[in-house]
Amino acid sequence: MPTALVTGCSSGFGPRIALRFVRGGHRVIATMRTPAAQPDELRRAAAEGLPLTVLPLDVCDAASVAAAVREAGEVDVLVNNAGSSRPTSSGWSA
Repeated sequence: MPTALVTGCSSGFGPRIALRFVRGGHRVIATMRTPAAQPDELRRAAAEGLPLTVLPLDVCDAASVAAAVREAGEVDVLVNNAGSSRPTSSGWSA
């Protein structure tokens, strides 16, 4: 079974793509800064017995990235969805 690692799964596109992969036959590692705050749809998928694991990952912290990759093991698909935007005086900045 191929493994997909999806970053930024706390909201928006992240949990949706994680669910698409897990229902499509992948083992999914869904990552987010605060796994305790994961969306209900990820909790339901895991409760259904789908191969979905939620791991902590802060993409701005090298130690956090290394720990998540180590725990995930071999990854076939990476969806690098994590990120944020914030307003600045001249517009939006990532």
